Amino acid sequence: MTTISKSAPCEKFVQTRILEGRNLEKDLIGKLDSLEEKVLRVEARSPEVVNAYRTKLEAKVSELLEDTQIDDNRIAINGIAQVVDKF
Repeated sequence: MTTISKSAPCEKFVQTRILEGRNLEKDLIGKLDSLEEKVLRVEARSPEVVNAYRTKLEAKVSELLEDTQIDDNRIAINGIAQVVDKF
């Protein structure tokens, strides 16, 4: 009888661990499913976000370049000066 009474708590412990494992499995699968949905949404929006960022960046670069006048003559003179320096 002492053997039976000692094994009953062990079996209950094992059954509790099995149940806990099943619950953890369900919880993890649910979280993974949720994570997969979020990844799909991010992937779907990715091209939009990249295009929006590119548009903002191009607008900012254009804005910065508006204030800067590039003198074509100055560029040509610098180019000629570099060639002359080589001779």
